[in-house]
Amino acid sequence: MARQARNVSLGYGLIGPLRRAASRDFVTGEGVPLIASCLRQVIKTRKGELPWKPEFGCDLEQFRHHNAPVAVVVSEIATAIATWEPRANDVNCGFIMPAENVVMVQVQWSAVCGAQAGNNVLIPPTTTEVPL
Repeated sequence: MARQARNVSLGYGLIGPLRRAASRDFVTGEGVPLIASCLRQVIKTRKGELPWKPEFGCDLEQFRHHNAPVAVVVSEIATAIATWEPRANDVNCGFIMPAENVVMVQVQWSAVCGAQAGNNVLIPPTTTEVPL
């Protein structure tokens, strides 16, 4: 069976959290869902957690029981995103509390898709929420 051609200018890969699709394979995707999944992975992975790439991730653990200014925490998140997810541009980070004792990182971002030579289509700003 021939595979269908895909527009992979923004990549194609597994969408986290890993779950099975109807085809009994893992759910995959491209474009906005893939970038949002990668943003969640960057934010939720502690630095040093991956033995093969110890510098990957976001060092939020250092702020867990400290009264750090929000601007410092947001800067750490923005730096990690800029380092590990270059497809996300114009990144704005903040925090929301949708319920008591629940904190989520809210990341607004956009991406430029250069699918064809000379064609940079801006993917409109998208919001991704990551539970901490």
